[in-house]
This record gives sequence, C-alpha cells and structure tokens, in this order.
Amino acid sequence: MNRTRLAALLGLTLCILAGTLAIQPKTLGQDAPAELLRGALERAQDAGSYQVHMTLDQNVRQEGIAYLRMQEEWAHFEIEGSISAPDRARFAILPGRTSFLLAREEPQEFLAIGPEVYQRTGDRWVRSDPGTAVVEVNGIGLSLLSAARDVEHLEPAKGPLALGERSPTFRRVGFTLHSEDVRRFLLVQQGITDPQAVTLAKLSSPSIEGAGELWIDDAGLPARLVLNLEWVSGGADPYRTHAASTTDYSNFGLEFPPNH
Repeated sequence: MNRTRLAALLGLTLCILAGTLAIQPKTLGQDAPAELLRGALERAQDAGSYQVHMTLDQNVRQEGIAYLRMQEEWAHFEIEGSISAPDRARFAILPGRTSFLLAREEPQEFLAIGPEVYQRTGDRWVRSDPGTAVVEVNGIGLSLLSAARDVEHLEPAKGPLALGERSPTFRRVGFTLHSEDVRRFLLVQQGITDPQAVTLAKLSSPSIEGAGELWIDDAGLPARLVLNLEWVSGGADPYRTHAASTTDYSNFGLEFPPNH
C-alpha cells in the first residue's frame, strides 16, 4: 500500500485548522440550527485569530481483489496550531503513532502563508514541495461547514467534569457533508468555476463525505468540531480512508507577536 495516502489525508484534515474563514453565501439553510452554525462561523471570522488542538485517527484500506488479505494501515496524530490571520497559520504535528513508522521524537513544525507551506528545519523555514509535503493547506478552514446539510439541534454537552459546577454547557448542532457539496466547495476554494474544468474534476477527484457536530460556547463561538469523514478514491489504484478528528478552538481574537 502507498503509505503516503495517510499523509495526504492528514493534509486534508489540517485544512480544517488553517486558511480563510470565508463563508460561501446561500449554502446553509435559514432554519434555526443552520443559523446557529452560521452565526458561530461569522463570529470566528470576525475574531480573525484563534488557537486549535486536534486529535486525528485515520485508517486506509486498499480496494480490490488483489488486496483482500492486506491489513489496514492506521495512524494517530495530535496537532497544535494557531491561526494568526486569514492567510497565515503555524502548527506542529506532535509525535504520533502509525502502523508503518516508528514514532518521531520531536514535533514537526509547519508555517502556512497564503498557498505556501514551510517546514521548520533547525532554525530555518524551508519551503515544502506541495506534491511531497506531509501537510497541504488549501484554505478551507472552518468554512468547510458552509457545505453542511441537514443541520439539526443536538442535546447540549457539558465541559470537563473536573470543573464541577463551573463546567460550561455547550450548545451542539449536528450536520452531514455530502460528496457533491464538498467537491463543489473545494473547487470554488481553488477558483475552479469553468464548467469543463468542473466536469473533469468530478471525474478525477475522490469522493469525500461524512458527518459531524459543532459545539458552540456562550459567546456564540466554535468550541469543538467533531468530524467523521470517508475518502474514496477510484481509478486504477482505489482505496478507502476513514478519518475521525476532534478539534478544540480557543483564544479567539488573541494578538500574536509579529512574524508568529
């Protein structure tokens, strides 16, 4: 199995951490749960900066008769980061566990400025080749939720039990992500609107769909994003990937030092 696929999924999921918070108009519905979700995204956009902590679990299975006896590849990562501007993010992939590599002893640090991604090497930032970089950031951020459908209220959730009575209560909304909506969203983010280009992209791009939930705090800001995504790639070398992530958001509006 081509083990770089786990890295590719890591790159896709990191898009949830970094990039713009632009919200595509007329995508979400106008009912109360959808408005709650939209309001949280707009407040995050207004804040402009925030910090994140993500846990990410991935499983990749090769499709096809020739691969029936092959075991799934799996990986677990934790990612910490800060988004200091709509087009600037800095984050670290902490030492994780995989089924195919020894755990790293040191975090991998990355800096995203616009469409470019740099990796820290010693005391320097070295530009990463988008074709081979472990992290690919293309700017979908929390705005991925603009593609959400079937938004509905869920039961409220309590914060850490250790806080006792001081533990906050979070509002929750659930949603689904349909393959066509996600594909359309990603194409728009990449500036692909020509009908012929869109048709070709539909034929060659993987199917990405799933479901999730957003926790919203008393200030109406995103507090936690839970996603379960399935990535299905066809063609001559098909494979299926499941990714489950939980991302906690904090310190909205925090001022970061220059050149952060």
